[in-house]
Amino acid sequence: MYRPTGAGYLLFGKNPRAKFKQAVLKAHVDYGNSKIEPKDFDQPLVLVPDLVEEWLKKTLSLSKDTSSFKRKDVPDFPIAVLREAVINALMHRDYTIEGAKSTLEIDNEKIIVKSPGAPLPSISLEQLNTFNAPSISRNPILTYVFNLMNYMEETGFGMRTFKEMTEKYQDHFKYEKKKAERHMKKLVDLHLIKSKGSGLSTYYEIIAT
Repeated sequence: MYRPTGAGYLLFGKNPRAKFKQAVLKAHVDYGNSKIEPKDFDQPLVLVPDLVEEWLKKTLSLSKDTSSFKRKDVPDFPIAVLREAVINALMHRDYTIEGAKSTLEIDNEKIIVKSPGAPLPSISLEQLNTFNAPSISRNPILTYVFNLMNYMEETGFGMRTFKEMTEKYQDHFKYEKKKAERHMKKLVDLHLIKSKGSGLSTYYEIIAT
C-alpha cells in the first residue's frame, strides 16, 4: 500500500488543503471604491502557475502596444515578473506554519506577493535584497518537480532572473531609472515622501501633512 508524502499531497493531491489547511494562494484585486475581487488558488501546485497567469491576464488593466503596425493589448504590468514571483513564493514558503498563507495583493499603486516563513539560517536578508542568495531550497522536492516542468531552475538562476528583470522591463514602464531616482530625490527633499530601507530594498512612504 502506497501513502503519499506531504510533498505529494501539495503537488498532486486532489485537495491539498485536506492535509495542509494553509496550502493556498489568496489573491485579490482592489479596484477602489470598496470594490474588491478575491480569488483563491488551492489546487494541486502543479496546476497553480498556469491558473494564476490566466487570472492575471483577465484581471490586470491593459494598454495599447503601438510598437508595430498591428496594435495589440498588453498588460500594464509584465505577467512574466508576477509569474516568477508567485512561483518562488509557492516553492520556498514554509508550509508548516499553521494558518499562514501565501498572498497576492493588487491595487492601483502596487502589487505585493507574500510568502510565509523567514529566510533559511544560511541565507541573509541582505543576500535576498541584492539577489545574491545561494541556491538553497526549503522544499527541494517541490523545486525538483517544478524544474522538471520547466517552471523554475534548481541552480540559483531564479535570483539572477529577478535581478535581470529590473533591467529587462525598465522600458516596459517607459521610465528611465536615473530619471525616476531624480524625481524621488526631489520629493524627499520637499519632505513629501521619506525613504526607507537601502539598496534594492529601498521603498518610499508618503509623509502625512
